[in-house]
Amino acid sequence: MTLTDKELTSIADEHNRIRSNVVPKAANMLDMHDNQGLETAALRWARRCTADSTWYQRSTPGAFIPGQNYLFSKTPLNWTDVLAVWEAENTSFTYGGPGNDATRVGNYTQMIWSETASVGCGAADCGGRYLYICLYAPILDPSKLDQPYKPTSSAGCDDCQRNCTATTKLCDFKGLLCLGGSKVNMTTGSSCDCLANDHYNGTICELKCVGTNDTDPECFKTLRGTCSTNLTTMFRCPWMCNVCPYAASSWGTASNSRMPWEKDLPACTTTTAATSRLPNVVSSSTSDQGPGQDNSGGAAAAISLCALVAWAAMAVLLTDMF
Repeated sequence: MTLTDKELTSIADEHNRIRSNVVPKAANMLDMHDNQGLETAALRWARRCTADSTWYQRSTPGAFIPGQNYLFSKTPLNWTDVLAVWEAENTSFTYGGPGNDATRVGNYTQMIWSETASVGCGAADCGGRYLYICLYAPILDPSKLDQPYKPTSSAGCDDCQRNCTATTKLCDFKGLLCLGGSKVNMTTGSSCDCLANDHYNGTICELKCVGTNDTDPECFKTLRGTCSTNLTTMFRCPWMCNVCPYAASSWGTASNSRMPWEKDLPACTTTTAATSRLPNVVSSSTSDQGPGQDNSGGAAAAISLCALVAWAAMAVLLTDMF
């Protein structure tokens, strides 16, 4: 089962409430939109009944890297309760730091990362233990843990006056999700500023895999060997990281949806460890919840089962963006 449109919208709305209430106010906080592609991926991850994935495993090569928040509970919860657990980490967060601990504020800072434009969530009953997962695109930059957005002394929206939502003071670009490590052009609000190389172009910076080699000189210097440890390397060096030519927008058949490093691994199936998606049951018991967040950038030795499930959701995601 998938979340209803109402559930998807309510999850995005609750995130935007949290984002609009940050202290200090934000000059560049994007309005977050629900995304069915991310919801599909989150549900598939949740049905594995573990939350051990790394950003490298969750990445959609050449497109984006989703961040992940997760919560285990012995009792079923509704999504408002789940998000409230992560939001409560704000009591341990001090804007600007120093001293913010990712293990204590990582879920909250992912929720208020200014560049995150899309969210999708899924849950599963794992034999009496319930797992909730939300995926965020793009992922929080771990180097920005202390300053996940640009502060302002005004009411907000300084960087996006033409696209400011009056009630929330968030920059609403209609869920525009920039690909390939690019960022939203805050002036136009309708396009992305692509990385300065030949591999990305178009409104959302789709990967084209021009030529046969990387054009960024750092791919042969400081970035060599960092495809699974540096959040930007697979975008800057798609050939070195074996992303090209397989992830290019012109490489178009389902048979090519598995990357070279996934060879000899079992393909994703509908068989999972979970019994079913969690029903929406309200519970006031939060005594045995265990929140978690793993956007720290740990390396992955190899892609695990269903690690590239985002490929299956990619067509839905791209369609859902506009």
